[in-house]
Amino acid sequence: MDGLKKTHFLTDLTGRVFLTQHRAVQTLCNDATNQFPPSKDEVSL
Repeated sequence: MDGLKKTHFLTDLTGRVFLTQHRAVQTLCNDATNQFPPSKDEVSL
């Protein structure tokens, strides 16, 4: 990550940069859950 800070790579990206895949999936799943509320006819198992 320190090597990337010295380049233009991070400034050219749009969106978010995650250091781990786990954190990325966790954040994206939380965003999706908040963006799309459950429907009234949703079935829970």
